[in-house]
Amino acid sequence: MNVVKSLRVFLKLLPSLRSVWSSIALGIVTGIIHQGIAIAGSAVGAYLVSLAFTGAEPDRIRRGVWVLAVLVLLRALMGYAEMWYAHKAAYGILAQLRVKLYRAIERVAPAYLMNKRTGDLSSTLMADVETLEWFYAHTYGAAIIAVVVPVAVLAVIAVLIHPLLALVLLPWIALTITVPFWFKNAADRDGRVIRENLAAVNAEVVDGIQGIREILSFGYESWYLRKMKAANRALTSIQVKYGSRHGIEGGLLNSVMAAGLLSVTCLSVYLVLSGSMGREWYAVAIILSIYVFTPVQALGNIARNFGIMQSSTDRVFAVLETPETVRDLVDTSREISQTVDVSFEHVDFRYRDGLPLVLRDVSFQVSPGETVALVGRSGAGKSTCSNLLLRFWDPTGGCIRVGGQDVRDLRQVDLRDRIAVVPQDVYLFNCSIIDNIRLGCPDARDEEVIQAAVNARIHDFIVSLPDGYNTVVGERGVQLSGGQRQRIAIARALLRNAPILLMDEAVSSLDTKNEEELRQAMANLRTDRTTLLIAHRLSTILTADKIVVLEDGRVAQVGRHQDMIKHSGAYSSLIRSQYAEGYQNS
Repeated sequence: MNVVKSLRVFLKLLPSLRSVWSSIALGIVTGIIHQGIAIAGSAVGAYLVSLAFTGAEPDRIRRGVWVLAVLVLLRALMGYAEMWYAHKAAYGILAQLRVKLYRAIERVAPAYLMNKRTGDLSSTLMADVETLEWFYAHTYGAAIIAVVVPVAVLAVIAVLIHPLLALVLLPWIALTITVPFWFKNAADRDGRVIRENLAAVNAEVVDGIQGIREILSFGYESWYLRKMKAANRALTSIQVKYGSRHGIEGGLLNSVMAAGLLSVTCLSVYLVLSGSMGREWYAVAIILSIYVFTPVQALGNIARNFGIMQSSTDRVFAVLETPETVRDLVDTSREISQTVDVSFEHVDFRYRDGLPLVLRDVSFQVSPGETVALVGRSGAGKSTCSNLLLRFWDPTGGCIRVGGQDVRDLRQVDLRDRIAVVPQDVYLFNCSIIDNIRLGCPDARDEEVIQAAVNARIHDFIVSLPDGYNTVVGERGVQLSGGQRQRIAIARALLRNAPILLMDEAVSSLDTKNEEELRQAMANLRTDRTTLLIAHRLSTILTADKIVVLEDGRVAQVGRHQDMIKHSGAYSSLIRSQYAEGYQNS
């Protein structure tokens, strides 16, 4: 079973080698040459020492020294070439793999991220991928060398020195190969636990950094430190266990190697004393025997560390092989006009099989140029509607149409190009303000970015900063207030100039004065555009042409504020409880 698992790991990793096969081939060839020259150099050195002790002619020794000097130079060159080609291939593959991983996360987000910790994923993207460098740079080449070199050295010993020396080494070589497999089950198990615990520690660190304000504000330093210590203790415990087993295995391998060398030494003494082998070959036999075991030991190291590599491979491919949450059903989207409507038609939705429906028979329409406010208590399904419109998920039942077309008949990129989103929780990247705004339209000119900022009522603040639009906002925009971040998000949406606006309480972090100024700017933006507001503030709701009230995943009421507020029902009850209970986004 373990052999099957190991083979499965190799089969998963090998296809990545195709793109760098030339570097891999050159790395293996130079590696074999490097090992061969190292062995030859050591053998020549031992032979020269033997010649000196046996009183050989100085000219003979002098020629040998020149040969040794050339071999030392060639060994240095081949060693450099081996490492260059091996790591060129390995790091090239890792760069591709990181991009593939991120693309895979993009493909399955946001569903895949719902039950994943950021630190755990970052550990997969960085630490687990880095672990695979060991395979790509030090495994396949070492495995080939571990077969080729010992066979070649044994052949040299048998032909040039004495066949009995090669024969006596065979059982010890076989034993050296098998020792790591005695511990393989434990190595695989411990390696998997180490990677899991390492990811857990990484996740705790990321949580601690991201939540440092809350930890300090609530005086939770001691509590969080205890969590960190517990995670570290679990990791340290399994690492000590892994190291202990590693030491026992290494000790056994060294003992087997020593026993093999002792056998060769004793046999060589006997052969020299019996006259079957020249004295000058004694030191050479010992040196060559050492080089028989060296690559075989490297093969043992591969088997010993395979558990960690297998765990990292499983974690990486768990992301790569996660099926897409939604998939494009067409290669080319039909043309979508600049003036479109949005309609939900009997939409049902659940996040996973077996879970209850979040939306039930939801139907409403947003006409071109119309602003519809989607309201309801927390958990009513408002954010789910926006996620379905963006096609982060597909409806369980019914359909959503944009411009009369089912969104499943559009490519995701084409659909989202037609939607400008202003979320309540704005994410700003750790780059300049102008680049954060330009996210709405990467090809926009500076003048267009500035105009969007003016319309979003953020321009005056930006130019007051020492670096103006080139100001770096910090991770997640930490250097800006909530209202400033929201206005930058609104500037993004203005710059995108999409026919559909999806706004999740875009003014929730603004004071009354700025809210009114921004509302005037947004009035022009909404003209001839389909606007869906996830609304919380009464002032925002009142600007809508129509209000859709969601209650327990169903459409409870549809109408205008002045009409629905006069009658008892879901809407009037919601408005009355807005201040008493706090009205938050689902």
